[in-house]
Amino acid sequence: MKLSKEQIAKIDETLVLNKVVYDDIKLELTDHIASDIEEIMVNQEISFGVALKEAFEKWRLQLKPRAAGFWTPEKRRFLFSERTVEPKLIMDKLEKISKKNFFNIILLSIIITSLTFALVKMYDSETVLNAFNEVCKSLCLILIALLLSGRILMFKIKGATTFGYLFKTEFFRIIWMPFFNLFLLSDTDFLLKPISNKHFFIIALFALGLVRALLSLQFLYKHFEFERKLSKV
Repeated sequence: MKLSKEQIAKIDETLVLNKVVYDDIKLELTDHIASDIEEIMVNQEISFGVALKEAFEKWRLQLKPRAAGFWTPEKRRFLFSERTVEPKLIMDKLEKISKKNFFNIILLSIIITSLTFALVKMYDSETVLNAFNEVCKSLCLILIALLLSGRILMFKIKGATTFGYLFKTEFFRIIWMPFFNLFLLSDTDFLLKPISNKHFFIIALFALGLVRALLSLQFLYKHFEFERKLSKV
């Protein structure tokens, strides 16, 4: 049997009462719980209300509140962290994504730093270094514009997703990086030869800021992609 729209809405309402406020997780859970309720009502021939309670009992441990752990990003109000407590299944997902994101940042930063430093050392000329410097500055300005635009857009969007949450928690941690990179790139010593460890240090910082900002923008993209798909349902 299929549940009515009113019954689906009741599931959604119960999830919100259990602090499941992210649309992507809520949609996924609603499908699972609706299937469980349909199966219970058919097999046990009981009412929707009783089946609803029984189905949610199955998810009780997953919906139990859990504080943020080492890998789970904390909420931020301006520059101050706020202790995050969410249902366990939400914390588990945020922790999994954050851990994967961290290792991706490290790996990609090492790759970009090594390749860029090798190229700069190989073509050790003032023209190449000047060109590299200008490209880096342009990328920093583009990242600043994209990050600020994304954060402004998030204020206007009513929907909430885990990806949007991750972007917002990362924003204050990364927005300073492009500005700091611009400061480093303004140092004229960077253009001096021979290539030194200072060049490697600057390139490493730039790569770290670039990768972290790009992966944060990926969170933003996934948030808007989900909201776009949701609006068509």
